[in-house]
Amino acid sequence: MSSLTNSFLTGLLGPIYARTALPIIFVMGMNGLLAVAEALFLGHFVGADALAAVTPVGEGWV
Repeated sequence: MSSLTNSFLTGLLGPIYARTALPIIFVMGMNGLLAVAEALFLGHFVGADALAAVTPVGEGWV
């Protein structure tokens, strides 16, 4: 049996944080870009009323 160590328990905090945070930041950024692209297509092809129905921005959020 090999003696593998858990780098999350024994490694330096900076590299562990970067290895964990950077993919999360990338995925959240892509999610935001996809939401913008979806809103553009929906507003252009379906119309402003449909965009207003699915976009969580408005007086209720103020």
